[in-house]
Amino acid sequence: MVQDVLQPIEWSLESETKKIGNYSCFKATASIPSDELTWYSFSWDKLRNTTESDSTQVKEVKMTQIEAWYAPQIPVRHGPLDYWGLPGLILEVSANNTTMLCSKIVLNPDEIIEIEAPAKGKEVSKNEYQNIAINIIIVLSIFAFTLNLIREIVKDIEDMKGDNFLNIKTLPIIFGIHKIKVFSSFLCIIPIALIMLLIINYSHIYKITMLYLLFFSLIPLLYFLLKIRIAKKKKDFHKLSNLLKIIMFLGISSLIIFSIFH
Repeated sequence: MVQDVLQPIEWSLESETKKIGNYSCFKATASIPSDELTWYSFSWDKLRNTTESDSTQVKEVKMTQIEAWYAPQIPVRHGPLDYWGLPGLILEVSANNTTMLCSKIVLNPDEIIEIEAPAKGKEVSKNEYQNIAINIIIVLSIFAFTLNLIREIVKDIEDMKGDNFLNIKTLPIIFGIHKIKVFSSFLCIIPIALIMLLIINYSHIYKITMLYLLFFSLIPLLYFLLKIRIAKKKKDFHKLSNLLKIIMFLGISSLIIFSIFH
């Protein structure tokens, strides 16, 4: 549950007007730091900038030009998303390639709508929310890399006869199946520990996502850990390889669950 203050916006009021519905609206423009407008969204560029940031360097602040149209006839200082602070309700606002337009206004409705504040979840600021999301992305990236490595090892065990015939020196051929199975089991502890770390630290904040990771990542990984110890035939390792592919897909898909429910 994100709770923070709205950033003050230094609007430049202009004389240009236009009609939006039945209201005469005035134009206002502003320049806002782009990060303040996209604090709830994430990209690899944003993650890269966060992990590679150097405190000795002066960080360049990217700005976004905003164009808003407000109606003085409705004397409230509100608007969509984080846009506010004009002497009238904001009925239209444009930023980059996105335009939000008010399509209907109902003043003094017969039915009173009560907006209840969320009661569940831990209160965090925008920065805390961003840090949590970035930590989850980093953990899932390590999770995917480790699972992919384990899967390649399992596939090498599965293809051991063909590789041996072609004189290809893979890990199972060099060290033997038993040692590589033990090594794969130890590697499997890494994603298991990472998922458990996320569940322990964030289950009280992101319950749905953590439950998803529990049932679709952690439990299947524990099942894999059990099966890799007793796998002997080629078909056993083939099934385990496919299982790892499914676990990896489901684990990365947790980012979609996170973005939908949180």
